Amino acid sequence: MAAESWRNAAKAMPEPVSASDARRDRFAASLSNRKRLFMEVMRGEVVDRNHTDGETKRNDETAVALLLRSPHLDVGQIMELMDIGDREFREMAGRNETIARRLEERRLGTLRELKSDPRPCKACGEWFLPYGSDRFCSDGCKRTAQLSACRRRTV
Repeated sequence: MAAESWRNAAKAMPEPVSASDARRDRFAASLSNRKRLFMEVMRGEVVDRNHTDGETKRNDETAVALLLRSPHLDVGQIMELMDIGDREFREMAGRNETIARRLEERRLGTLRELKSDPRPCKACGEWFLPYGSDRFCSDGCKRTAQLSACRRRTV
């Protein structure tokens, strides 16, 4: 009786996957996004990145415009970082005035470097070089300030 239930369970199980298929799937799961995309293309599951929704295009354009502000990155590095081809980058520059303006500033050498002055941390008072508009020198100070603000509201 028990042997018969095992046979029925074995029949209900899906067909076993070959060892090479299992290895390939484990290998593909461990790859980065770019390599995973390559594997999908090789298997015939082609994804066309040029026809994404409008919001993704706007986000990519905003990111490119922000990266173009940095004099430490050249255009080729930005394109590689954002995984954008030449044609797509030229289309972005034609659509987005900010990107075109920053490219022109780079070409003329008038791109001004953004400087950040040291400022005191709002939580601990230590001086630090902020990244962007940071008000706190560390995540710990930020969390401390949030907790003290929460405590002030409840008291």
